[in-house]
Amino acid sequence: MQAALQAAYLFRAGEMLQQDVDEAGEGSWRDPRVRWGLACMAQRYLCGGREGQVSPPGPPGPEWLPAALAERLVVCLSSSCFGDPLLAAHLALALARGANPVVRLQVWNGLAAESALHLLPPLQRCLGPVELYLGQQPPSATGAASAAGGADPGLDPALLGAVQRSLVEGDLERAMLPPPDAVAADPAAEPCTAAPGEGASAAAASGVSPSLCSPNRCSSVAADVALQLLAHTLLHRESWPALERVWRRGPGTGGNGGGAAAGDGAGDRGSGSSAGSGVADGNTGEDGGASAGGEAASAARVVPAAVALLGGLVRSAPAEAVARLVLYGEARCGLRREESAAVLAQTCAGETALRERVRRVLVLCGLV
Repeated sequence: MQAALQAAYLFRAGEMLQQDVDEAGEGSWRDPRVRWGLACMAQRYLCGGREGQVSPPGPPGPEWLPAALAERLVVCLSSSCFGDPLLAAHLALALARGANPVVRLQVWNGLAAESALHLLPPLQRCLGPVELYLGQQPPSATGAASAAGGADPGLDPALLGAVQRSLVEGDLERAMLPPPDAVAADPAAEPCTAAPGEGASAAAASGVSPSLCSPNRCSSVAADVALQLLAHTLLHRESWPALERVWRRGPGTGGNGGGAAAGDGAGDRGSGSSAGSGVADGNTGEDGGASAGGEAASAARVVPAAVALLGGLVRSAPAEAVARLVLYGEARCGLRREESAAVLAQTCAGETALRERVRRVLVLCGLV
């Protein structure tokens, strides 16, 4: 599989097939025979497991997408291949839940750096079933507690921080837009910003981002992976202890431990100067300064990682992006928007500016 990908996308066409002079600088990925062969190999070796399972890059078995090859293919996707959907589908497998964490983080950071996260195919056109990328989905909102209660065994704080950064910096803006056929193919979809039955025109007239009009459909699987990871980890309180345990392990796990990657999140959770400072101040202010030791105790208090990350997200990300996260959590993860709104309100209640931003999110979600 490695040799096929290299031959199709990285080798010079003139070294493999006799072509015209003006095609000498391009790979052979345009040739229908090469594309057919690559698709057949993917079907046989990546999708030919038991019960149609797909093999993401990583153990067990030899890795078909090592880090060095992944880095070159990411650059190729955003430059010479112009977002080729066949290559994009292979790279999307690197974001699967069972993929190698190193390759997964590298592919995500590479696509974000190239502003190419939106070039990955939508979830419905990826190799393999939806569960490969998002895990088992709860049958309904009432089943969210049991279905989403356990921690993701592959939770990587470095990836969590990278995903949060991408949402804050707008790298996922185009990826979160619904596919053009989303509304036509899903008659049940309705804009979250409008009252039931008002239709998509109401959302457009209100000037709200189009990404809020179909919360369970994204034009790129990158947005699905990001929103599912953030919603499950930050908006679901039962996931907080597991995140805290992983975060405390430090730089030895999950790449860089997530501290630096979190950006506005949990890098300085105990200092009260980062995203969670408003929460820390709000929680310690009521305890009062009855004695000189009260200040020392409040200074030593550590803000939970989830609270710091969530506070940083609300502080720095556009309100439309946070609202999209809340609505996606309801549509895909079974997390009721009222419960997610309560988590946002409680964790960001220590600072007036954050409360105003949360209120804007609630308005976009139709809760105010």
